Amino acid sequence: MIIDSSYPSRRFLPVLSRLFLLAATVLLCAALCAPGFAVAQGGGLLPKAGGDAGKAEQAPTAEPSIEEQIAEAREGLKGVEADLAAADRVGDAHAAELAARPDELEERRRLLGDLARSFSARISALDRKKEIAVRRAKLTAEAEAWQGFPEKPPYPIEFVDRIRQELLAVQLVLDSLDAEKLREEAARVLWEDRLAEAEPEVRRLTEALEGEKDQSKANRLQWLLDLAKLRVRSAGVGLNAANTSLEDIVARTEANSALLAFLRRKIEAARADSSFTKKELDEKLARIAKSRARIQADLDAAAKRQSRIGADLAEIRGSLEKLKAARAAGRAGPDTDARLEKTLETRETEYVTAALLMESLKNYLTGTNAEERIWKDRYAISQETDPAALTKVHRRNEVGFKDLNLWEHFFISRLELALTDISGQKRKLAGWKPADGDRAEAEAVLGFYEERLETLRQGLEEVNELKTLLNIWQAEIDERRHSVPITERALSFLKVAHGFARDFWGFELFTLEDTIVVEGEEIKGLRPITVAKVLQALLILGFGIWASSLIARAVHKVATSRFKAEENVAALLDKALFTILIVSVVLLAISFVQIPLTAFAFAGGALAIGLGFGAQNLINNFISGIILLLERPIKLGDIVDVEGIRGRVVHIGA
Repeated sequence: MIIDSSYPSRRFLPVLSRLFLLAATVLLCAALCAPGFAVAQGGGLLPKAGGDAGKAEQAPTAEPSIEEQIAEAREGLKGVEADLAAADRVGDAHAAELAARPDELEERRRLLGDLARSFSARISALDRKKEIAVRRAKLTAEAEAWQGFPEKPPYPIEFVDRIRQELLAVQLVLDSLDAEKLREEAARVLWEDRLAEAEPEVRRLTEALEGEKDQSKANRLQWLLDLAKLRVRSAGVGLNAANTSLEDIVARTEANSALLAFLRRKIEAARADSSFTKKELDEKLARIAKSRARIQADLDAAAKRQSRIGADLAEIRGSLEKLKAARAAGRAGPDTDARLEKTLETRETEYVTAALLMESLKNYLTGTNAEERIWKDRYAISQETDPAALTKVHRRNEVGFKDLNLWEHFFISRLELALTDISGQKRKLAGWKPADGDRAEAEAVLGFYEERLETLRQGLEEVNELKTLLNIWQAEIDERRHSVPITERALSFLKVAHGFARDFWGFELFTLEDTIVVEGEEIKGLRPITVAKVLQALLILGFGIWASSLIARAVHKVATSRFKAEENVAALLDKALFTILIVSVVLLAISFVQIPLTAFAFAGGALAIGLGFGAQNLINNFISGIILLLERPIKLGDIVDVEGIRGRVVHIGA
């Protein structure tokens, strides 16, 4: 009998497979349940406080109201503030009892501070969210009930501009909300990363604490576990606050977008019944004239002040020179010299301040001139409907924006410098000592720095007002461009294409010096070579070559058929006439388009060099053809033998 030794293993194979599958299923279930267990564990470790993250998942419940969330967050903030107060009272003995190091105690204070700030930020976001909800409901009701303005049309331009200014302000708010959203999204990612780093540490310390028997080590582990829990809580509350802030930003964005749509609706209604009258323009110009007169008076006063300060500086410098000479002779002490130098420094600061004031006032005058031009141009184009003209004004305003941006950068950089000077002078005054000299002089210098700051702020306000005026006008132009009918847009496109073709036709390629006759006198001048002249010359040249070829062929035919001329004579006449006609056509083309012959001086030289080096064979053949036609050693129809190659002459070309 043969016994199969593999029989027992085959018998027990199904049993082992079932055990293996059961173990794999248990491990898989444990892996799937582990994240949920970790969340539940983290939630149990966190103290109950409003806005804490990481709570155990519960059955879905109704979302608490904003008032309940605010109350819960306030309660959490109150508890954190109490913990902060207790943390400040922790002594060395208590720290030793907790088995805490100084850096860990400092970290705990920092984490509690983060918690307090996160709770405060969430409370503020919830308050704004509640306020926005009320404002959104009020705005919706107002927009639905709005039927028009209480004022009677036609509406003045100032009325429409006020609405446009509100619209621009709302647009700026929306832009700032976009930036704020990016910042809060970055903060949310940061809190998520901190939470992901802190939770595993809590689980690790919890397991270590469960198996620790030594009481001192257990105390140490308990302290570290509490600190890790505080990290989790801080990250969770911060994450919750970031999410609440994002919800608040979304709510504010939606509310401002609704307000923006409502304002655009108002602008459409106002623009349909508005007009820019001559009376309004005169009122604007009269106001600008008054402002210009006031600025001019201030400029005259600033010039007198600067002149007075300059005289004082010259006098002080003269006194210093005399004192230095007296001190060199031993007739004066150094104290008087030092006082005068301090006075000189103060007066120099005042002089620079006066110079800055004069420069700013001159810029204000330039600004009033720009404002006057804007209002005049705006009135002149107020009834314009041509899209091309509107586009031209729009581009010109873009150039104005670039200039204003440069001035804005100038004032901002000077503002930063003035703030730095003020900060340094305040620090100097804070540590002032009697040995430093007269404090009144230092306070006077601080006053001059502050005067500079105020002057620069006014200049920046002037620039912002001009930018606002240009923004309003640009918005008006955009509205009018978009409301132009399709027929006018098509006509405008044709006008633009015609203008482009005209500009291209007259585009100046280069200029050449030429003698120009003006009132019988010859003078040297520059004659432009344009695209039009070149194309006209080429057209005349092309037509002339074609006509010359026809005439030459006709003469050749007449000479051979009517006058019975020999073929060689007819060919010579054909070539000579064609050459003469081509030269005439070239001269005619040049004369017709008024291109001076000096234009071909350089080209002629280059052509001669090219012919000399690259066209030797061509010139040889050309001259040989002319000799054959004139001397006639052979003629058409002759049979020639060249190096054993025999053939009949059918054509002789020059």
